[in-house]
Amino acid sequence: MQFRPLLQHLCFVAMAVSIETVGAKLAYAIETLSEITVTAPRKPLADQINSPQMLDEEDISIAHERSIADVIQGFPGISSSKVGGFGQIGALNIRGAGGQGMVTLDGIPLLQSVPGFLNLDTLPTEAIQKAEIERGPSSAYHSFQALGGAIRLYTQDRQDTGGKLSVEGGSFGILRETLQSGVNGTLGRMTVTLSRADAFDGAPLANPANNPERDPSHFTQGIMRFSSDLTSRLLWQGSMLYRKSGASTDKFGIDEQGRVAFQDDPNSAASEETWLAQNSLSYKVASNWNTHLQLGFTQLANSVNAGPLQNGVTSRLFLANWSNTHTIIDNDKQKLQWHVTWGGQGRHEQGASPTIGFSQERTMASGYIDTQAQHGNLSAEAGVRVEHFDQFGDHTLFKTAAAWQITPNLTIRASGGTGYRLPSFTELLFLFFGNPQLKPERSASGNLGLEWYPVTGMKITLNGYYHRYHDLITPAYDPHRGAISLNVADASVAGMELESQYASTDSLDTGISYTYADNRDLNTDKNLPLRPQHTARVWGQQKLTHLPITLWAETVIRSATWNDVANTIPVNGSVQVNASIRYALSNNAEIYLRGENLLNNRTPQVYSIYMPGVAVYGGFRLDF
Repeated sequence: MQFRPLLQHLCFVAMAVSIETVGAKLAYAIETLSEITVTAPRKPLADQINSPQMLDEEDISIAHERSIADVIQGFPGISSSKVGGFGQIGALNIRGAGGQGMVTLDGIPLLQSVPGFLNLDTLPTEAIQKAEIERGPSSAYHSFQALGGAIRLYTQDRQDTGGKLSVEGGSFGILRETLQSGVNGTLGRMTVTLSRADAFDGAPLANPANNPERDPSHFTQGIMRFSSDLTSRLLWQGSMLYRKSGASTDKFGIDEQGRVAFQDDPNSAASEETWLAQNSLSYKVASNWNTHLQLGFTQLANSVNAGPLQNGVTSRLFLANWSNTHTIIDNDKQKLQWHVTWGGQGRHEQGASPTIGFSQERTMASGYIDTQAQHGNLSAEAGVRVEHFDQFGDHTLFKTAAAWQITPNLTIRASGGTGYRLPSFTELLFLFFGNPQLKPERSASGNLGLEWYPVTGMKITLNGYYHRYHDLITPAYDPHRGAISLNVADASVAGMELESQYASTDSLDTGISYTYADNRDLNTDKNLPLRPQHTARVWGQQKLTHLPITLWAETVIRSATWNDVANTIPVNGSVQVNASIRYALSNNAEIYLRGENLLNNRTPQVYSIYMPGVAVYGGFRLDF
């Protein structure tokens, strides 16, 4: 049976000889082309050093999930606690810390709805073009020094003229519509995204056993973003958001355990109105010097009418951020880079609560310098930032980081830094939930990790970290008062984050992430509230080869945690399964069906707050 391979080789040799002979007779010349090397785009130096997790538009819209909060649940290092169904608020933290400044939109912070809680359900995924998730301390040039990490969101900025329409409906009487339109011309480009969502038959907030009343929610939002090249060196861009939302809620009462808990009240309601705007100019002063100026404003006014809780807080923030980047060395061939960034920032905040007759203002001014360099396979960063507060004095913060690319497929990274955050006016002024005695929180942290590509299509990241917090600001539950905000004098969060993604074929993509976090009050040796010790997420996506169908599913697992700082009222562990199927009618249109909480898990993530069961939604998307 060995003669067939031998025969094939002889045939190939004969063919080669024949071609050469014929070519010689016809005087043809055969030219050997030089090899062509294709090189992947170089990562920005800051990303080589810190390796933030980047989500593009496809990552965000992969399953047609409703909000960015749904997209990132179960991600490494991120812990979230949902309050009720769609349209309600939720707690969010990274490596044990949260608060105002952790989530920004086009560089401007999203203000808190109530102390420790954001309303990210009113920010649909269709409005977000990309997201950057950074774990650990931020670089010195970032406007907001989020203590545990940061989530930076960027609104849609279409590069072409066209639009998109998305409509979804389903369980709990939910109807969502998003219309996006973009224009690109000689003067620049503009994108407008309009969204409306209604949960006409929203899930109950309090325990449905004694709560026949549903709690609907509604919101309207408009976002505009533009960009214009005024000259070959000067770029002007900006964005603006307006959002108005309202939701039915319940009042506080006493449950059968004698604890403060939500009770049915058809007359209770909450509302909020948000404005956010920013303008920036980027100017290329010289071939190696870029300067950037951003001016921003945001305001959130909320109102709550829930039995004895009658409250309203208005928060405003004005921001000026000036940044300069000098490229001193940039030699890609020899892997030599050196960048220096310096600048200053100013921030003015106002807070008022007519209910308690309180108003206050405060101002911060800061300066910073940050340098990033690469020499061969070693890159590093060092930065320092000095902040001056008119009421809290001066504070010096630093950030250092290094990365070593041991092989093309293996990189190890280390970083360390400090952080400082004032309590927001919502945390100070919100009646009952807030605490006017809150102190600023401080942090010091370190991180050691690796990024490994063991085989083609697979990426593994592993990080170990330790964060030490002083006067950590956290929401918690008090049996006699309900939801509260407090300082934990000394706290630590130590843990490990693992994430693996594997694309075995062009049509199959799978991944798993796991977070272990020891969240501890160092004075009492108790666990910090609302922070599970274990969080895991398993997901997969399959594109069928012969049909225009994409299947997607995920499972998110949360271990048990505690509602209160004394660790007496548990939050049980939970498992949530979500799935979707997409059918592409054409290159410009698709329909989909999505199921949420398919195991019908009703485990409350906050004391006395009902969690909705299984839900099914269907919708379509049309590009034009």
